[in-house]
Amino acid sequence: MDLKRGFLQSLSLLDELLELEEESGNFMEAVNIAKMMGDILREADLLAKAGEFLEAYELMFFYVLAKSLWSGGSKAWPLKQFTPKAELLGRALTFAKEVSSNFYELAFTEAEILSNKHDNNFEIMNQLQSSRIHSSIRGEVLCLRKLLDSHFWLNSS
Repeated sequence: MDLKRGFLQSLSLLDELLELEEESGNFMEAVNIAKMMGDILREADLLAKAGEFLEAYELMFFYVLAKSLWSGGSKAWPLKQFTPKAELLGRALTFAKEVSSNFYELAFTEAEILSNKHDNNFEIMNQLQSSRIHSSIRGEVLCLRKLLDSHFWLNSS
């Protein structure tokens, strides 16, 4: 195995090395290779295979957040939609479910905030309250920013 690793590394065949590590069940080694390749989604999936569900959720959540803020050369705010957003949030929630039921509730609230499905002030306030209950500062910040946007939008009309 070490000879195969050394050979593939010497030729910079990271895709093949990643497959070899994954097939051998060396998921944390595969995670490191995916990280070197910059393949965040694969890294999250491999973290989940390694049983690191919290880290897998965090990585997927921040990937979706970054894509929502800065996709297509946008200027960050407001949150944008992109094609696989709902699917990626679903995968993140699958990882969160494996952590604990309490953590899943927090993750569900954060996913709801990022989904942009409910943008009326009542729903945003409910999400803000849930974020506070779960001590989610990032949920609070995102909700407060949405409330500010709503306020500015109403005052500019």
